[in-house]
Amino acid sequence: MSDDSKKTLKNLIDTLIGNDSSKSRVRAMDVQRVISIVNEMEKKILILNMIPKHLDVVFKIDIGTKVYSILKVFKECENELISRQKRCETTKIDPEEDKSYNELAIQYRVMVRRIYRLFMQDKVLYNRLYQSYKRRITDHQEANENDNRMMSLEEEEEEEEHSVEKLVGCKKFESYIKEIKVFFEERLMESVEEEQKQQKMIERIVIKEEQTNKQINIVRNALNEINMKRFYENKEKEKVIEKLSNELNNLRINSEKTKQRILESSKKKNDGTRTLYNQKCNALKTEIEQLEKQYNELLQHNSEEELNLRKKSYKVEGEVENWIHKYDQEVGERHMELEDLTQRYEEGNKALSIQKDRYKEISEEWNKIEERKEAERIEKERLEKIQYLTWKNNAIRIQRIWRKLYTMHGPFRAKKGKKGKKGKKGKKGGKRSPEKVQKLMIKRKRSKDINKNGMHSNILFYIILYFLIFFLLLLFFFCILDTNWELIYQ
Repeated sequence: MSDDSKKTLKNLIDTLIGNDSSKSRVRAMDVQRVISIVNEMEKKILILNMIPKHLDVVFKIDIGTKVYSILKVFKECENELISRQKRCETTKIDPEEDKSYNELAIQYRVMVRRIYRLFMQDKVLYNRLYQSYKRRITDHQEANENDNRMMSLEEEEEEEEHSVEKLVGCKKFESYIKEIKVFFEERLMESVEEEQKQQKMIERIVIKEEQTNKQINIVRNALNEINMKRFYENKEKEKVIEKLSNELNNLRINSEKTKQRILESSKKKNDGTRTLYNQKCNALKTEIEQLEKQYNELLQHNSEEELNLRKKSYKVEGEVENWIHKYDQEVGERHMELEDLTQRYEEGNKALSIQKDRYKEISEEWNKIEERKEAERIEKERLEKIQYLTWKNNAIRIQRIWRKLYTMHGPFRAKKGKKGKKGKKGKKGGKRSPEKVQKLMIKRKRSKDINKNGMHSNILFYIILYFLIFFLLLLFFFCILDTNWELIYQ
């Protein structure tokens, strides 16, 4: 701070404490509050000094797009205020009497407050501003050190510009202190809670005004377009009226009645168009009011939705990070399990290939055994047939000899006839001949041998199948047990 600014601050503090002879004196209890306000003023001046005169792309990258847009609006307002002040000085008008200057000054103060709150609430953003300011100063110093010899004349011009800027800054500072004196007196009469409420209300009002101004400009443009259309329509209608008036002047000679009728009809048309125009204007005004209400409601609703969505987004981001961490852990574990399972699967495939080879060898041996048994069976059937034929021939010979004996001995003839009858009856009763008995015995032996051979072959085949199935089940069971135990240990 300069000496002039310090003197003005001392005079201001003396007046506030009660050392001044002014009538409006403030209590000594509010001195601490005055000091805090002065500190706030100093911080504002520091922040405004750290903002560059010409906003560039590097400054936009350092701070961000949102803050850059706010500072751009602030610079535009500042330039307009300076230009307006220069106009007042050239025209020799008091700036306080100029309404546009007062409006720009109020807007400038609001923007300064907004920038101050924005940088003081967000320390990261304040650090970014300070780092950019520091970097600009270091760059400027390095450029001056490198180009001292080549830029001597330019340095003199810059010193002159700096001196002029300092004088302008002092004047601004004095004007700010005059305004702050009034500001202190107004704020010290208020409580802290009321002040905070007013600040919040001002922020809300500024945001709403910016948004409503945009909407109003859109509606105004629409109204201007409608008014222009109406203006051209009215012009066309006036031309028609002029034509009619000329015709009426020509017809005045012929008849006054027609003239009066035409005038009445034209007046009615004009009144109708005017009434329609007024009705449409009123309807548009009501629509504008309704749109403003809807706009305010949408603003409130959107602000609430933004808060809810931000909370949800923070929750979702935390959950996503947790899930990603869990996913990485589970994927690692599953990858290890997959490698173990692939190793076991390869070992099982090797064991299966060994068992398949063993099965082929056993099946070949089994086929050889079956072929040998089939040959033995055929040989056995052949021997049985030979044996059966020998038995049959022997039985026939015995019967022949027996019959000859009966025929040789005479006393047995009568009995032989009776026996023959009994034999016939026996045939009817169910007695079988020895030939049939022998045939049945041979058939039963054959069926038993066939069943025994078939049973033996089937039993061996089923034993081999059961052995292979049991071996495969054991392998599968051990694989499952290994995976389950690994999961349990994990």
